[in-house]
Amino acid sequence: MGNFSRFVLAVFVSGIVAGLLVTSVHRWQITPMLETAAATTPGEARANESSTPAATKTPRQTRHIGGALVLNTVAGLAAACLLVSLISLHGGASWLTGLLWGLAGFLAFFLYPSLGMPPKLPASLAGSFGNQSGWWWLAASCASVSMALVLLQPRWLFRIVGLLLLAVPFVAGLPDAGPQTAWPVPDALALRFYWSLALASLLFWLSLGVLAAGLFGQRNRYDDFL
Repeated sequence: MGNFSRFVLAVFVSGIVAGLLVTSVHRWQITPMLETAAATTPGEARANESSTPAATKTPRQTRHIGGALVLNTVAGLAAACLLVSLISLHGGASWLTGLLWGLAGFLAFFLYPSLGMPPKLPASLAGSFGNQSGWWWLAASCASVSMALVLLQPRWLFRIVGLLLLAVPFVAGLPDAGPQTAWPVPDALALRFYWSLALASLLFWLSLGVLAAGLFGQRNRYDDFL
């Protein structure tokens, strides 16, 4: 199998598996919390009881899970393409190295941005979504470049620049929360949501790293079949 065939195989298998895995966590851990948070908004519980028959809740949940599966699979394919590209540029990787690549993705795209803007339940969101998403992308980009410079560059100058990049999002300033019009959710529920989302993200990136490195590195196993 050529490099391109192995690249496509690694991207599709790892991306789809990661999407399925994070969707299962979403279904059993996150969806119930979203429903509970929605019921805490003013009038939401009464509206659900009076206007939503019980027979329509299951189709609505099915559509919600189906949409989450599509989004998670697309995100998995995009992240897998990024990881496999990085792995190929560095001459391949073992499953253990792939695990470290996945951990780096978790640190860059979840843990570091959450230091300044932790994920919140929709019922507690306030402020401009555009400003918040822009800051999130700035933080994730700075964290990614920073790790690349610190871990992959031998020169100390590049490593120092990488460390300085970590301060850029916070020097630029956190997005304005705006008027506090969002309905507060219980602290215990918000904390559970954060850790559930952290677990889903960690499983997502670790499975991506292991599968991407394992499949892309197995040259001989599939050569007789493709």
